[in-house]
Amino acid sequence: MFWESIGSFSRLRFLKLKILDINDIAVHSEQEATFLKEFPDLKFLELKGSYENDKRGAAAAIANFLRCCPALQVLRLKFKIHGDLYAFPKGICLSEEREAQLDLEKSMELLKRLRSKTSSTSACDGGDDDDRRDDVDLSALRARSFPCLESHLRKIRMKFELEDFNCFEVKIAKFLVENAVVLEKMQVYDGDQRVHDHIHRKLAIWRANSSNRKNDIVGEQQQEGKIPY
Repeated sequence: MFWESIGSFSRLRFLKLKILDINDIAVHSEQEATFLKEFPDLKFLELKGSYENDKRGAAAAIANFLRCCPALQVLRLKFKIHGDLYAFPKGICLSEEREAQLDLEKSMELLKRLRSKTSSTSACDGGDDDDRRDDVDLSALRARSFPCLESHLRKIRMKFELEDFNCFEVKIAKFLVENAVVLEKMQVYDGDQRVHDHIHRKLAIWRANSSNRKNDIVGEQQQEGKIPY
């Protein structure tokens, strides 16, 4: 099991993980005392992985790491959803022209989906895309407090492909920016939809409205590979 194997490295200070399916490593609350291992000295965590439809499982896995890394200072998350219609198996080579065409088609399809969902939301509640309903997807995160969020986590970087303005990854970003008390910098790279301004404006609003804030956060529009930490 994942937690049994990684538990032998409990004195790590720096950890990068790439996991095929994040849900596979999730440990739910009733089993945490049995399986989870603490990393008391871990300062840097990078978690890359994909998930299917079990968003609660993915949130539980993130909660597991926040619980096990009480001194965490830097967190990087990279998400990918299974079932990308535009993805090709490894080993298949495309011409640059065809690859550019597919990238354009993918971007246009995502933008179309975003506009459609934004219009639908505007018609329902005047354009505010914040989800006011109880969100069971994040129940594992909302059910407790985390020492790293209260005292240590200062830098967060997230990369994901935006499906809509209230998708699972955006909810994770909102939770983190609202609850990381000493957060100094949060950066979101959301693919090639060119909606950075919207997401980063939301980050600033969520931070300003958070009762936990000690520092103001302004998201920066960054391209991958240019984030300075």
